[in-house]
Amino acid sequence: MPEKILPDLTPRHEDIDIMREGLEKPWLLPNLAYEYSKKHYSGAVLPPYEHLSLPMTDAQLNKRWAGLVAQDKEKRTRQLTGQLAPQQKNSTFQSPLGKSLSEIMRPKSKVRGSVVFIHHAYYHFYHLASALRDRGWNAWCVSTEDPKSGNAPYYHGEDLNLWHDDFNVRLELQRELFHVVSQYFDMIHFHGDARFSIFDGLLCSNSERDGIGWDFLELKARGVKIGHSMSGCLTGQRKSVFNIVSSGVCDKCVWQNRPDVCSEAAQFHSGERIKLICDLNALEVDWPGDTSRHTENCFYDPLTYCFSERLWRPDIKIPDHIERFAHKPGEVLVFHAVGNIKDRQTQTRSLKGTPAILAAIERLREEGHKVKLIFKTGVPSKDMRFYQIQADIIVDQINYGRYGATARETMALGIPTICRLNPEQPNGVKPSLALNECPLVDASEETVYEVLKDLVLNPEKREQIAKEGRAYAMKWHSSAACAKRFERVYDRMMAGQYPLDVDEIYE
Repeated sequence: MPEKILPDLTPRHEDIDIMREGLEKPWLLPNLAYEYSKKHYSGAVLPPYEHLSLPMTDAQLNKRWAGLVAQDKEKRTRQLTGQLAPQQKNSTFQSPLGKSLSEIMRPKSKVRGSVVFIHHAYYHFYHLASALRDRGWNAWCVSTEDPKSGNAPYYHGEDLNLWHDDFNVRLELQRELFHVVSQYFDMIHFHGDARFSIFDGLLCSNSERDGIGWDFLELKARGVKIGHSMSGCLTGQRKSVFNIVSSGVCDKCVWQNRPDVCSEAAQFHSGERIKLICDLNALEVDWPGDTSRHTENCFYDPLTYCFSERLWRPDIKIPDHIERFAHKPGEVLVFHAVGNIKDRQTQTRSLKGTPAILAAIERLREEGHKVKLIFKTGVPSKDMRFYQIQADIIVDQINYGRYGATARETMALGIPTICRLNPEQPNGVKPSLALNECPLVDASEETVYEVLKDLVLNPEKREQIAKEGRAYAMKWHSSAACAKRFERVYDRMMAGQYPLDVDEIYE
């Protein structure tokens, strides 16, 4: 039975024009938000403007903006002269954290750089912020998400969690963070094309990814740089374009005909917003297919997706609560995992290529090879490495053509990893130094049997690939290496030197 193709979505493309006007005439932002709210939010006053009486007169708008410009000038002067930032005055708000965010987050000494990573990107931001602090930065990983949310198993912690069951308390904490960023930080960096805001109420949470992050617009207009890390192929990239450059990857994906998840119009809309708002677009070796991934603010090789050298290493100890895989002498353990498999695979579509992988392993077993499959799904991210480390071979995805978290982690653990890898950059994008060095063992659905058989029969080859994978992971994805690279990109960005992805970053 053919799949039902649903009609595409219709995002509010006029949002882009409104945002552009707000950046060109930032003193108008409160009134633009007021008019936008009347049309889309029943007139509710949107953050960060709840304390203002709207609409404002031209004189009031100009006076307010002049005051903010003066504050920002003082901030730049402090940075140039090495003066410490004064603590913000306490409000009547009694923070559940025990101290105000100003007390907690303001720098206590001169810093090398400053950034707030907002909204989780697995564990990457948490470890990157720590590595940047080791380099003298004021860097924080901040979450506004419920620690009991469905996404929690993918996270490893944060420096601050501003979640509170009381919505009003949560809103006040988010408002406080907005002011702290404006006063003490030069950059805010987020993850995912729906999360262009600190405030819950401004997140683009519908399928169309509609909405305007008024706080990000004002921060950008006031000189705070906006950084973004992509969350996958559909981040600001039309599926029609991506399917061409990736040689048909979308045809294997369950979401191709699900516009509520993967919408041509919504992804183009998101890409236009990324181009307009973001000073840095970290693509983390993902496919640079669409126009939002061809701009001078793009960085193509690994930058923010890092791991902790302490947690991911070949000699980690397996905790008592982790299952040990029984195997016979000489048996080769082949590990494959899929998260949320019920949502990501059907009888006819599997982006990871799981049916072909399982068939290859079964064929090897039928031929008498000592091979055992270890398959996992639904494992918390904190525990996954303890299962992976027991394997002799990892098989990740064999369709997508680029690698993600699984391959990063297993290379860091020193395990030979099979993964579909196409290092060629489309559309004239500069070659990827990382992809061209990557020691992942390339395989497709058509070749996985032969590739897997070769590794099963050659333990010396597995050992060599494992060493190369560990070295690659340390060079390109360790938190220390990413922090150094991030610092160089930050310096170019703060100096207004574009494009960001240039040869001297890698020297």
